[in-house]
Amino acid sequence: MLKIKSLLEPRNFLIFSALIFVFAFCLNTAINIYNLPTRLKVFVGDEVQLNLPAGMRADFNNAAEVSATDTEPLNLNGADSSFIASSTNVNVSILGFPFRTMTLEMLHDREVIPWGQTVGIRFQTAGVLVLGTGTVPQTDGTNARPSDGILKPGDILLEVDGKPLDNKEHLIELIEAAPPGAKLSLTFRREEEIMHKAISPAISRENGRNKLGVWVRDGTQGIGTITYFDPETLIFGALGHGITDVDTRQLMPVKQGVLMEANILGARKGRKGSAGELIGDLNPSTVIGYVSHNNRLGVFGTVTQNDTLPTERMGIALQGDVREGPAIIRTSVNGNNVRDFDIFIERVNRNSADESKGMVIRITDHDLIAATNGIVQGMSGSPIIQNNRLVGAITHVFVQNPHRGYGIFIENMLRVNG
Repeated sequence: MLKIKSLLEPRNFLIFSALIFVFAFCLNTAINIYNLPTRLKVFVGDEVQLNLPAGMRADFNNAAEVSATDTEPLNLNGADSSFIASSTNVNVSILGFPFRTMTLEMLHDREVIPWGQTVGIRFQTAGVLVLGTGTVPQTDGTNARPSDGILKPGDILLEVDGKPLDNKEHLIELIEAAPPGAKLSLTFRREEEIMHKAISPAISRENGRNKLGVWVRDGTQGIGTITYFDPETLIFGALGHGITDVDTRQLMPVKQGVLMEANILGARKGRKGSAGELIGDLNPSTVIGYVSHNNRLGVFGTVTQNDTLPTERMGIALQGDVREGPAIIRTSVNGNNVRDFDIFIERVNRNSADESKGMVIRITDHDLIAATNGIVQGMSGSPIIQNNRLVGAITHVFVQNPHRGYGIFIENMLRVNG
């Protein structure tokens, strides 16, 4: 008969306990290694604390110190408002073997004014956005598709026969002015590539004019929230994510745009499976700012100086200082009144592949839940404040649970906006 020794015997118990200890130590070390960031950010003059597991060391490559990083600040109004002082590489090794190179960014400490004002955003695209191609019924009874194989949804039309396009009306004018049978030279951007193609318009049976058989758009309008503005330069950041075209899902490049006063009348409440939205009137005659950039981390520009701007300055918190726990958001869901609401930061993800989703937050304020049932469209950009510091902004809602959503770290908005 086989004899099975009990784990409770002293010798076996010690061996088993040692194995459990080694396993727990290795697991904890593996988790710490996995959670090591690829990019560290500290304020100039602050002490760098990496908290590396045993057996790991970091070598600071001071000789490699450079200015700026792979994301260049936006030059919005000529002001010197660079957020990044410098950066250097940090080489991390395990037991002497190279493991990872991290980027250490030294940042200027900043004070900005968190706003939370809901506004109307309207801008004209830099170029004319292609939504799709279609059929042109011709005078001879046949149907033509002149844009097929040449243009596709998401293309940005820039020039026709070397003439820069002002808007979609200008595009139509240049197409219709072409002589019968002429070929037009199109210049357009497809993703990051500038392309040149010749195209022959078809003559429409409807009105006898030239047509390309293409659906286009040259602007957009909506409601969003201003996260902050710099009291010295008046540069603002809003939304925490870019504005994309509703049909093509492409980021829309800005030619020129404005912020307009918005009066929030109420909200269509969010529910499971359906995102809600703020409902309001826009006042085009009251311009409170100008939009100059729309990128993946927000909408940026300058606000106009006036007596109604808030004046409460606030320091920012880097992502390493953001903690899971209570916080507030500042937003407007009634009229144009801005107020604070309670939230809870449920998770902080410093290694998120999507920089607009660095935090998971949950609405806990009963008044906000009663008004909107959580996060709704139009609240994107609402500043998140913790321990009296601006830490980020709301960016997305969980469609299956409108009480929860994502937030962006404020340092990411400031990094691309200078």
